[in-house]
Formats: sequence, C-alpha cells, structure tokens
Amino acid sequence: MEFSGSWALDSDEDGFEKMEGNIYARAVDFLKFGVLFLNNGNWYGKQLVPEHWVAESTQRDPLDSLKSKTYYYRDMRLYRMYYKYFWWGFSKSDNQYDFFALGNLGQYIYVCPSKNLVICRFGKEYGKIHRGWEILFKNIADKIYE
Repeated sequence: MEFSGSWALDSDEDGFEKMEGNIYARAVDFLKFGVLFLNNGNWYGKQLVPEHWVAESTQRDPLDSLKSKTYYYRDMRLYRMYYKYFWWGFSKSDNQYDFFALGNLGQYIYVCPSKNLVICRFGKEYGKIHRGWEILFKNIADKIYE
C-alpha cells in the first residue's frame, strides 16, 4: 500500500479491532486491495492471499440458498445478489460473478473479474442514489467491451 491505514477499535483498553469494519485508508489503497482480489490474491507475481481463500470469500455458496436473495431496485429489475464473508456479489450467467465491499457512507470496492475491472468509490455520504451505487457499477461493468 502507498499510505499507512488504521482501523477502529472495540476497546482502547485491549486494542481489539472492530470485526465488522471501520478500516481507514486512502482510495488508492482500497483500489489496490480490489486489484489484489481481482488477481486472485496475487500481487505482481507474489501470492499474498491464498487463491482458494479469494474464491471462497467472494463466490456465492451454492449450498446456501438463504444467502442468495433477489432484490428489486428503483428500476424494478431483479438482481440476484448474495453476501459472504463481508463481500456482496452478483451472480451472473456462466458461473461468473461480480463482487463488492460496501463501507459506511457508500464507500465501495467493486470488482468485475470478467472485465478485469475494479471501481472504487469514496464519499462523505451515500448520495442521492444510496443503495443504487452497486447497480450503477454493475451496469458500467456490463457495458464495457460489449
């Protein structure tokens, strides 16, 4: 990473990190994190995260139907989404999928492996489209190289 990061603590007394998030870093470093997962845990030839862990943590679990849900968005289209190990995902055809991390106030790391694409969004608030950012990113990814 280019800059030092930090995270929120559950307790200053014992220094235990909050499990659910509150990782603080710059956009360029979150983008690099997305590229690391895009490349299955490999960073310029060095395997930093086991490839099987990247797959396990970002792909929909086919045995768990409760974690895969259909959502309606404002455009009234159906989107098949899942949640696993702090990653959200879109199931696509041909066993492909996009996945994304969603932070407080609309921070996103969106990864589209089929298009070799990572999108990072930072902001001070969710903005007017609130929970629609992932649909916007999905639509951008789907339109690339059509």
